[in-house]
Amino acid sequence: MRRGERPPLSDDGARRVIKERESYERALRKSGVPAENMPRKWISRTPEQMKQYLSDNKWQWRWKRRYTRPVEAAIAAVRQTSSLPPEDVDMRQVMKPFVKDLGFRDMCIVLKEQRGWRQAREFFEWMKLQIPYSPSVIAYTTLLGIYGQAGKLTLAEETLSEMLDAGVEPDEVAGGCMLEAYARWERYDTLLEFYEAMRQRGLVPSAHVYRTMIVTLYKAERHSDALMLWEDLLVEKLEPNFVLYAIIIHILNKEGRTEDAVHTFKDMRAAGHLPDELLYNTIICALGKLGRYQESEALYLDMKKQGIVPSKFTYTIMINVWSKAGRFASAAETLAEMQRSGCIADEVVYCSIINMYGKAGLYEEAEKIFKEMDTLGLLSHEKSYTSMAKVRAEAGRHAEALKLFDVMAEKGLLTTRMTWNTLLHCFVRIGDVEQATKVYNDMVEAGSANVVTYGNMINLYSKFQMVEDAENLLAEMRESGVKPDEYIYGSFVKLYCNSDMIDKATMVVQEMKDDGLVPDQIIKTNLMQAYGRVGRYDEAEELFWSLQDPGELREAELLLDKLVEAGGCIVDTAAVLMINLYGRRGLFQKAKSLFNSLQKKDHPPSLYVYNTMIKLCAVCKELEEAIFVFDRMEENGRMFDAVTVSILVHAYTKEGRFKDAAGLMKRAKKVGVAMDTVAYNTSLKANLKSGNLKGALEVYGEMQEADIEPSAKTYTILISLFSKLGDLGRAVQAFEVLNSSEVGADEIAYSQMIHCYGCAGRPKEAADLFQEMETKGFKPNEVIYNNLLDAFARAGLFAEARLLLSDMRRKGCPPSSVTYLLLMSAYGSKGKPADAESLLHLMQDRGLYPDCRHYNEVIRAYGNVGKLSDACRIFYELKTVGIGLELGCFRTLVKIHLDHGQFEQGWQIYKDLSQSFTVDQNLYGIAVELCIGAGRRTEADQLKVELKGKGFSYRDKPPFPRPVPSIWKRSDHLAPVTDTGSLSN
Repeated sequence: MRRGERPPLSDDGARRVIKERESYERALRKSGVPAENMPRKWISRTPEQMKQYLSDNKWQWRWKRRYTRPVEAAIAAVRQTSSLPPEDVDMRQVMKPFVKDLGFRDMCIVLKEQRGWRQAREFFEWMKLQIPYSPSVIAYTTLLGIYGQAGKLTLAEETLSEMLDAGVEPDEVAGGCMLEAYARWERYDTLLEFYEAMRQRGLVPSAHVYRTMIVTLYKAERHSDALMLWEDLLVEKLEPNFVLYAIIIHILNKEGRTEDAVHTFKDMRAAGHLPDELLYNTIICALGKLGRYQESEALYLDMKKQGIVPSKFTYTIMINVWSKAGRFASAAETLAEMQRSGCIADEVVYCSIINMYGKAGLYEEAEKIFKEMDTLGLLSHEKSYTSMAKVRAEAGRHAEALKLFDVMAEKGLLTTRMTWNTLLHCFVRIGDVEQATKVYNDMVEAGSANVVTYGNMINLYSKFQMVEDAENLLAEMRESGVKPDEYIYGSFVKLYCNSDMIDKATMVVQEMKDDGLVPDQIIKTNLMQAYGRVGRYDEAEELFWSLQDPGELREAELLLDKLVEAGGCIVDTAAVLMINLYGRRGLFQKAKSLFNSLQKKDHPPSLYVYNTMIKLCAVCKELEEAIFVFDRMEENGRMFDAVTVSILVHAYTKEGRFKDAAGLMKRAKKVGVAMDTVAYNTSLKANLKSGNLKGALEVYGEMQEADIEPSAKTYTILISLFSKLGDLGRAVQAFEVLNSSEVGADEIAYSQMIHCYGCAGRPKEAADLFQEMETKGFKPNEVIYNNLLDAFARAGLFAEARLLLSDMRRKGCPPSSVTYLLLMSAYGSKGKPADAESLLHLMQDRGLYPDCRHYNEVIRAYGNVGKLSDACRIFYELKTVGIGLELGCFRTLVKIHLDHGQFEQGWQIYKDLSQSFTVDQNLYGIAVELCIGAGRRTEADQLKVELKGKGFSYRDKPPFPRPVPSIWKRSDHLAPVTDTGSLSN
């Protein structure tokens, strides 16, 4: 046979091809693929016909071997045992022909090539009995990866313990396998605990593992944990990809950290990643909220320069930005551009324009827009009428506003509480007590009166000095269970002050504080003026100095200048007041200049002033400037105190500079600074956040040695600390000490302790603690309910979990989509996909609409137990429910086919549907592995070329994980820490 010539296909080879095609066709038919998409039927062909067919169609039979013949034969032999019942498999008999042919490396290859966890386990047990075997991190890591993919986390944990007992130290690769397994099967708390254990031992996961963990935590809406891992990733100087940047920007924006979101966006651009429309929209909106309108405009123009066509949402965002900036002409131009581009403005956009013109006082322009909406037939929602009614009311055209409500009543649009409140507001503004009272009584009878309703009526009574009616209304309000807000308290203060009832006004302010509300400057100003009218000047002056911003900024500066010109010195109180005032106005440089001028005086600033300036630097994220001020303080002979230490340790921790925080604590101890409870709490949190659990225990030990009384916050931190250490006994002890104290345990402590019991597999204790909390009068929130539900689900007590769902609804805390998602995940991890699917229908019955995350959980649940046809069915249901086929669900579907070795079927699904999605790097990687598994080398190479063309790369998985120097000490393997003393003094 000449070189390059294809060898003839034997009868056995033809039969094998026939068998493969038969099984492939059966799988396709079972998955519901239409008949016209089925491949040609080969079932009826004989081996001779098959050889002829393959010859005629130039079948490229691949004879290239990856491994030696004995290794390939051993791989096939072990794989064939998957079709047998586990009790009938004797691995010694299966491997008997290969005992003399396989060395240690060959056995590791056979182990790596196994796709079933049972076969891998049986083979590994046989492997350990062979002469060439010696305990190795390679073999154990391979087995950990197989268990992790199959969801056998208990076996993986047992294997890790066996590995340590055998004297083999896990490295970053082994730890990464465990982290990916916990992430894949959504064991979030265990994931974070294991991650912290790795960090304590100096092991750093790879960038891929970090990305997996962050994406998993983001999907679970555990944003703070995802941000913590993000900060660690940046500290380790690992490179984030586009998806990771997009996720972090979304999290920061959702958490209200708008400035950080903008900075991350800039870092993303600097790293060479091109944002998509969604990211542009997010940051344009964020810049608008920050008042940086020029940057919003520049980013909007840059977006169009990059060739991204603005959508209706982009135009709406820009209209709102222009509205806030007062550039109403630009907003109108944007609306015109939107219409020219073919993006038809809907009722929502027009409402935004009306609201914008109303705020700007351009009432006639708002009327024109409203008439245009009427002409276009867009007045179908009561919000449009309500927006216009508000504009007319602000313009003083109350009669015209009331006409709109008559139109709404004719159309049956007077349905929402907001509409009724707007109608009531109109009557209040025109002073029609009779009509306002009628609307109020109707709302009370309908059960739609809320705090806004009562506020409007109290404002009406204040307008006419109807003190008795206002007081009776307040009593009614409290009887109905509605709590007064800042606006209502302010209205009463104004009413009493105008009626010269100063003592009652003072009592209202005290009631407000008792309810946990802070009086604003308007309330304090009204009370201060009332004190002045009756000659109570001392109380008026005291109230003045309590104001957050005393008068206008310019007036305060003039007052300060006059004080200096008169030869007086700036007292500490005034200096602190001005520094804080500059800080709240965002004028950091002015605060810095004032502080520098104070240092040039004969008497340097006091410690109080130094601490204020250091805190302002930390708040403004000027950490280096804070350190500079700290150094200057020591040069001027001012000794820092516990407050200084607490401020700087907190600032160091936020920036991830944990070593500097620890160094400052040691320095403070060395020079004899008397640390207080706040400083110790700050240090405890810093160590906890950095993963230095031993350091946290040492700090607590020092706190006890110094005889510092722990606060409630201290015990709350300790519960979290002992929970992370897996020391349930000490966590319980900390909780009991807190609970028996005068302060007692609050909702946060109860929530953490319930979570701790859940992680320890103690659902009964978690339930008992929950009942105790309710007995004490605490009302559980959704987080606490979810923690208890998670405890039940971890223990497989699904009946109790379902009862808890009913209990949540009955007690006024109905389960959200997050609660159902958590329970679906638990069902999936316990091999109950049908129960997970039933929750989809239950959500719809309860008025909740499942989204892609819920369907993804059900698809994954069916994939876990190998029911791929049901997973396909759920995936295609996305179309019928109106969600549409989604990329994440598509990725899960093809991935479970890959995990179960259904390469050809998975490839066909990818091929049929990939055109409907923007394929990312991960999905390309899955597709390449499917092609390789199905023997489609040509298609795999084509995909790699496409991947490279998009700026990505595909890395072939090496046969062995490369061992790295590891420092995992077996003596420190998750062992309980030694006691540092009792929890109470």
